[in-house]
Amino acid sequence: MKRIVKTLFFFGLLLLLTAAVAPSFINWNQHKDKIIARIEPYIQRKIDVAGNISFKVLPQPELMMEQVTLSNAPGAKSPVFITLKQLTARIRLSPLLQGRVEVENLYLDTPVLNLEVMADGKADWSGLLKEKPNLDTAAAIQLNQVTVTGGTVHYLNQMTGASRDMENLNLVIAAETLLGPYRINGDMKYQNTKVNIDITTEVFDKTLSLPVRIALLPAENLPQVKLNGAVSFQSGLDFEGELTAAQGKLGSLVHIDALSNLAFMRDTVDLRGVLAFKGGQLTLSDIKAKFGTAGTLNGKMSAQLPRGGKPIVTMDLEGDNLVLIEKADTADAYPATPTEAEGSLHFKGKSITWYGRKLDTVDISVGFDAKDWTIKSSQFGLTGNSQVR
Repeated sequence: MKRIVKTLFFFGLLLLLTAAVAPSFINWNQHKDKIIARIEPYIQRKIDVAGNISFKVLPQPELMMEQVTLSNAPGAKSPVFITLKQLTARIRLSPLLQGRVEVENLYLDTPVLNLEVMADGKADWSGLLKEKPNLDTAAAIQLNQVTVTGGTVHYLNQMTGASRDMENLNLVIAAETLLGPYRINGDMKYQNTKVNIDITTEVFDKTLSLPVRIALLPAENLPQVKLNGAVSFQSGLDFEGELTAAQGKLGSLVHIDALSNLAFMRDTVDLRGVLAFKGGQLTLSDIKAKFGTAGTLNGKMSAQLPRGGKPIVTMDLEGDNLVLIEKADTADAYPATPTEAEGSLHFKGKSITWYGRKLDTVDISVGFDAKDWTIKSSQFGLTGNSQVR
């Protein structure tokens, strides 16, 4: 990080010298290789600038680069980590000469970001910087405004085959320092629905933990999702905090047919739980969910994400007044096997609808993989106090 400040200081002196002695028509493209060479020592990827590079001194020192590409990590399916149609950085010169970096505006035009979890479980965004963040240096860098327009994020998990796309990403980001606090506002398109984004943070502590509040607010159909917790970068990317999802259909967010085809997943949801992700373990505990007017679901779900294998999912749930399958003659008459994962499910319930028939009680344990559901034990209570095992 100190080297970054020195490099920016170098650019500041270069701009100051240019303002004093150089004409405005200098062709900075002739110095492209030298400029890139000053940036590459801090990044573990290859940088390419296919378009123009220019400097402008007044009214503020400004660097502009067109058609910027950053290569991806070894093992990623996409050869490119990020592309930018244009990057423009305007930095205030006076603070820079005092040893501080104050970014007046950083403009990222049409970025396309490829995020991948590779076959060995490593993420392509890990190890991006050659140097670990220096907290003192980060505290000396201020972001007045970062603007992202027309962005796209592609996500691919090679281990599970899961992929997601977020399009038309528009953000405005501000931070008192690189340590925070941050404020991020904007919107994006997800599943053809506009989603408003509101993110606020506090300040990184010495363990690189960052308290964060995230609100994803769709204009229609999708649930409103909120996270309130802490992100840690000490050993990768970890999170723990409260998750809420409300005012939409949970099935529209879940891209697993075995779950999204359940009838109650198409009811309006109000869900709360504690979400934790650390060391390849994803857990949603203390689940308290309401579906429709009377359905409830409580319990815990966890997924172990092994390197080079499918997620191993464990679910222990209790529910009341839930419709699993409405009628036997519907297209979703029987839940599809979850091809994306394997694991086990224990479910206890009261007043459960299955194939259009109301069951007074249900207690079932099953295992599953990409091919089959395996019933380990089952007990069903029918009207009239009869039971089926």
